[in-house]
Amino acid sequence: MKTLLLTRRFPAPDLALIRERLRERYEVVEWPGDGPAVGAAEVALGNALPESVLAAAGRLRLFQVAGAGADRLDLTALAARGVTVANSHSAAPFVAETAVALALALVKGTARRDRGLRQGDWRAG
Repeated sequence: MKTLLLTRRFPAPDLALIRERLRERYEVVEWPGDGPAVGAAEVALGNALPESVLAAAGRLRLFQVAGAGADRLDLTALAARGVTVANSHSAAPFVAETAVALALALVKGTARRDRGLRQGDWRAG
């Protein structure tokens, strides 16, 4: 069985889901806390990969960023150790939609008008 190293703290429901979905293929270990298991990790998931973890995880081959950016990572050091970095850009459409919705709300005063209407000020709408 392969070892998956979590390099960040996940909320309990997320951690339970990760463990359940991957239990047949991976032993899921957390850093800090599972000292010797870090060395066995072939895959890591998180937002950052401290140098101390990278040095200890000699078998690491894939680091999956739990988000869209990889700018906090030393990509040169990871490549030199043969570690592939992947990220998740699937949230991009939702981020764009939220940005447009917030811009419209700001320009049109949606929150202020909604609050006024809910308080009975019909002129606010």
